[in-house]
Amino acid sequence: MKISGLNNQKRFTPDMRLEDNQRLSMLGLDAVILHTPRHSKGSISILTDDGNLFCGDFMGRIKIQRKPH
Repeated sequence: MKISGLNNQKRFTPDMRLEDNQRLSMLGLDAVILHTPRHSKGSISILTDDGNLFCGDFMGRIKIQRKPH
């Protein structure tokens, strides 16, 4: 099945690669990257030190356990 417009996306080169549990302090953010794959590869979420979760690609239920620093 082809969904109109989705196959016409141009490839891009990311400015930086992010790893699971990578701190974002070098960008001035008190947050950590969490690898949260679902329906697309490479999906991440950003968990701030004060507990806010920014989830870019969420489908279904997941349980995130934060690892100690």
